[in-house]
Amino acid sequence: MSKIIGASLAVIALGAAGFAGATWYAGHKVDGKFDTVAEQLKGYELIKVAKRDFQKGFWTSTETVTYRVGCEDVKTNGQSVFPSQELTLRNTIHHNPFDTRIDTEIVYSKDAQETLNKVFKGQPPLVIRTAIPLTGDITTEISSPAATVTEAGKGTLNWKGFSGSFRYDENLARVKSQIKLTGFDVSEPNGGTAHFDALTAESDQTRVLEGIYTGKQTISWAGFGASMVTPEGKPVDFSIGKSSMQGESSIKDGLVTMAASGSADDLIIHKKKVGALSMDYSANRIDAKALKAYNDLSWKEGILRCNFDQKGSEERIKTLLVEVLARDPSVKMNLKLKTTAGEGLYQVDLASKDVKQADLANPMGLLAKLTATVAVQVPNALVTQLITDFNPEEAEMSQAMFDAALEQGTARGFVQNDGKLIQAKLVMKGGEFEINGQKKTMAELMMQQ
Repeated sequence: MSKIIGASLAVIALGAAGFAGATWYAGHKVDGKFDTVAEQLKGYELIKVAKRDFQKGFWTSTETVTYRVGCEDVKTNGQSVFPSQELTLRNTIHHNPFDTRIDTEIVYSKDAQETLNKVFKGQPPLVIRTAIPLTGDITTEISSPAATVTEAGKGTLNWKGFSGSFRYDENLARVKSQIKLTGFDVSEPNGGTAHFDALTAESDQTRVLEGIYTGKQTISWAGFGASMVTPEGKPVDFSIGKSSMQGESSIKDGLVTMAASGSADDLIIHKKKVGALSMDYSANRIDAKALKAYNDLSWKEGILRCNFDQKGSEERIKTLLVEVLARDPSVKMNLKLKTTAGEGLYQVDLASKDVKQADLANPMGLLAKLTATVAVQVPNALVTQLITDFNPEEAEMSQAMFDAALEQGTARGFVQNDGKLIQAKLVMKGGEFEINGQKKTMAELMMQQ
C-alpha cells in the first residue's frame, strides 16, 4: 500500500511540476507580449505610454498603464487639433495554462466611477476579456450593459448596450470579428425623439504576403431616424428602414480586387415615403504593394506620429500614385434611388491605361490616358417631391431657383430635360470629351464655365 501511495504521490508531484512549468511558460509568453507592445509604442506620438507599472507573479501578473492619446503640439489657429487625453487600463494576466486569459478594465477617476455606478447600477460599463488557449486562436470578448441617462431639461438617453467578439492568431495574420450594437433611443423634453436600431457588423480578414488584409465584411442595420425641432425652429423628421452592406476583397498576382454593395429600405421624410436606396461599387487591378506603402505613409509615418502635413510627402505620394495607375486600375460605382416618382441614377466608370511618371506633370497628357463616364438621371417629379418634403416653408422659392438653374444648364447643353427626366452624361476618352452625345473640346468646356 505504501508503494502505491508513494507512486501516486510521485505522479501528483510530477503533474504539479508540469503544471507549474506550463504556468510559468504561459505567463512568460503572455507577459512578454505586453513588454513588446509597450516598446513598439515608443515610436509614436498619437499614443504614448505616460506611465506603466508591471507586477509579475507566478499565477497572475498585473499591468497598469496610462496612455496619453492626442497630438497636443499640432495646432491650428492656436488651438490643438487633437487635444491629449489620458486613459488608464489595468490588465490582469492569469497564467493557468488551461485558462490563460487577460481581464482588462478601465481605471476611472473617483468622480467618474461614482457617476458610472449610478448610470450602470453598479455594473462595469465595459467588460473586456481575452482568452489565450494553449493551441488555436486568441479570442477577445467585449461588452457593455444597457443603461438609461436622464438629464434635467435635456432629455433621456436609453442605451441598449453592445457586445463584440474578435478572434485572431498570435501574429494577427487572421482576424475574425463580430460586433452587435443593440442601439439607443433619445427623447427630448419638447417631445422630440431619435432612434438608432440594432446593428451587426461581421468581418473575416487575412493578411496576405503584400502586407494588407483581404476578405469579407457585412453590415446589417435595422434602421435609424429622428423627429425633432432644431434650435433654429426647423422641423426634422426622417427615417431609414432596414439597411445592409456587403464587401469583399481578394488578391491575385499582386493586384487587389474590391467589390461592395448595399441597400437601404424605406427612406421616409416628413411622414412621406420617398423610396429605397441601393449602391454597388467595384475597384480592380489595385497594386497591393503601393496600397500598403500608402497606408504606412498615412498611418505609421503620418497620423500615428501626429504628422498631418503631407507636403513633405508629396513626391512619395506621386510615386505611389503612378505605381497604382501603372497597373491600369478601374473603378465603378452605381447609386440608385427608387421612388414612386421614378428612378434616380448616379453612375461613375473610371479607368486608366499606361500612365507614366511624366504624365503627372502634363495634365493634358494624363487626361489622354484616362477613360471616364459620369451619368446622372433624376425624375422631375422626384426633385419637386424632395424640395417640398425637405423644406415646405420655402418650397416655392427653392423650386424657382432650381428651375432657373435647370433652364440655364439645358440651354448650354450640360443637361437634357424632356419634362419627365433630367439627364446628363459626360464621357472622356483619349483626351476628348462628349457631353450628352455632343463632342466638346477642352477650350469649349472652359468657355462655357
